[in-house]
Amino acid sequence: MPLIERLVGQRPTYGYRRITAVLNRVLRARGLDPVNHKRVYRIMKINDLLLERSGQPGPERSHDGKVVMIRSNLRWCSDGLEFTCWNGEVIRLAFIIDACDREVIAWTAVSGAGISGSDVRDMMLMAVERRFGTCRAPETIEMLSDNGRPYTARETRIFAASSG
Repeated sequence: MPLIERLVGQRPTYGYRRITAVLNRVLRARGLDPVNHKRVYRIMKINDLLLERSGQPGPERSHDGKVVMIRSNLRWCSDGLEFTCWNGEVIRLAFIIDACDREVIAWTAVSGAGISGSDVRDMMLMAVERRFGTCRAPETIEMLSDNGRPYTARETRIFAASSG
């Protein structure tokens, strides 16, 4: 905790993710294991060290709590995961699944990097093409995802709206 306080004092404009990166650099230099950014967030929150959120509201989305649908192609869900191979290589995977029939429509995987917004857009296009045979859905499909950067990026939201 004193190390985090010192880093925040030296860099008062850094958020918890940047503080985590600097902290992990210091820990690795000392021969210690790095820490998870979620732990740093909790510590900074408990000690009132987080930056104030900007006054910018996020995109308007409905959160009605329903996931299951009565027929296919009304709501798709997307998420990602990562796993480490025996050789230490990290694989990151993202997928789109239909909320009704639970079929995985499209997926993408990358090695040694994160899932990017262009990866998500390619995956969305692949899903629309597989389900409808065109590059645009015949009716609007609701897409549920987490609030990760690849999903909330302006280009991704514009692409999603233009492809239905």
